[in-house]
Amino acid sequence: MNSQIRSEEFRKSIVQKMCMPGGKTVSELSQEIGVSDQTLYNWRKMIQNNVSRGYQERSPRGWKLSDKFQAVLDSANQSGEELGRWLRENGLQTTHIELWKQECKSVLSNNAYKNENRILKIKNAELEKEINRKDKTIAEVTSLLVLKKKAKDLGLIEED
Repeated sequence: MNSQIRSEEFRKSIVQKMCMPGGKTVSELSQEIGVSDQTLYNWRKMIQNNVSRGYQERSPRGWKLSDKFQAVLDSANQSGEELGRWLRENGLQTTHIELWKQECKSVLSNNAYKNENRILKIKNAELEKEINRKDKTIAEVTSLLVLKKKAKDLGLIEED
């Protein structure tokens, strides 16, 4: 294998040809440059993983809902070549974005999530009240101990 095939720029250019709509097939590119189909798929995966920055998961299946929502927002303002470039950089396809839009809509409109969220908010408020009550109790006990110590120092009460 010559050094041209090993260079990162060469691999990127081949992978770009693979991703172009209406371009050559993987088999045609494989025969043209003299590497196996699997090598080309490996190059594409490697380049997509290196380029996919800003998102923790490389596979679209592993993305968290918040990352999916952000991707939907990011892609909404783009069209044409700009959108295509953005999708390639993030290792996505337009079908991912469409599915994620539907997923976000269903989550936002799902009453079960709303009800669960409401219950969690109520529980959170109760826990915060309990924490505030305990904080006040601790502050009161601390001030009593300080007063007791001062009273001992002044000789107003006998030591235990």
